[in-house]
Amino acid sequence: MADSGKSNNQQGASGSEERPNTKMEVIQYLEGQGVTEMYAVNPLTWCPHLETVAPLPAGTTVLDTKAPCEKCGNTTENWICLVCHRVFCSRFVNEHMVMHGVEEGHLMCLSYSDLSVWCYGCDNYLDHQLLKPAKNAAHLHKFGEGLQ
Repeated sequence: MADSGKSNNQQGASGSEERPNTKMEVIQYLEGQGVTEMYAVNPLTWCPHLETVAPLPAGTTVLDTKAPCEKCGNTTENWICLVCHRVFCSRFVNEHMVMHGVEEGHLMCLSYSDLSVWCYGCDNYLDHQLLKPAKNAAHLHKFGEGLQ
């Protein structure tokens, strides 16, 4: 019996479609869906603002990814400041995290939507080992398990 290289958990909801696993399969799938433009995000692996990231408060193992914005109460697209750990909404809601960054000079924040980290000082996404505790605590709350 030939092995297709695909496991059973890669089938779609109908059981007949297989999920793309490689970058090429994803590109072919998206092109088949009519997507004509694609963009890649390449996060920085270091920035000078990493030194401002504060450790999670003692005893904190989970970050509440459903916490509302401190200014407007929005719960749809919020970020946590990685300097003071306050929660504000994104630039696409009411810009309260942007304003917090400007007013307080706190440049590093973590998205509760996709668990990405943004540096306002570098105007770029960032991926660094120092960010793993916060990302893990948010992942634990959002998905019920820590990062792998």
